Amino acid sequence: MMRWWVSALQLTELFVSTVVHLLFGFYVYSTALAGDLSQAMNEWFSKPNVHVVVKEEETRETTSSSTTKTTTSVDDLPPIVLVHGIFGFGKGVIYFFLS
Repeated sequence: MMRWWVSALQLTELFVSTVVHLLFGFYVYSTALAGDLSQAMNEWFSKPNVHVVVKEEETRETTSSSTTKTTTSVDDLPPIVLVHGIFGFGKGVIYFFLS
């Protein structure tokens, strides 16, 4: 009898977890879709008076050699994103990395 209760609780937990993850995925998708649609509608109804000009990269010569180097700033580097717990936790995770 106890085994039936444990199995029922595990199936209930699986069902609730699945529903929560599906709803969250739908929320993220619908939020991104609504943002894109509102931006497109905003640009369609009101034409912006902004003229975008592409700026050329600055170059400078080094005194020791005749080659030119482009100056890079910190803003040109891609961001480093660390996500806590992305590979999971618990028993068996170490085997995933070793195999």
